[in-house]
Amino acid sequence: MIKSVVTLGLALAVLSSTPSEAARAYCERTVTERLDRLNVDRSDVRGISYHAQRNGGRENDQVFRISAWVSLQSCKGNLVIDMDRYCRVRQVYGRGECSLGGAVETW
Repeated sequence: MIKSVVTLGLALAVLSSTPSEAARAYCERTVTERLDRLNVDRSDVRGISYHAQRNGGRENDQVFRISAWVSLQSCKGNLVIDMDRYCRVRQVYGRGECSLGGAVETW
């Protein structure tokens, strides 16, 4: 019963928030884990913005992709963590002067 109430509460919170807020709440753990795996120093992170993309682009369409754009102090540009709608990492790449040493990490 408690599990059902918690699940319902989370679902309502996600539905009542904007797509970006919902994406942040849903995928923040995955992004944190990936930054740890990439040895990104927390003091280097200036900010993270989340973007949810929908199938048809309309508000009622299902989210199919979420991306986290990580701004770092150490470079101009972003580190992008591209995920599917279940927060599974599809690829990680750098934009602008931010890079992974020229590597693109994919699933």
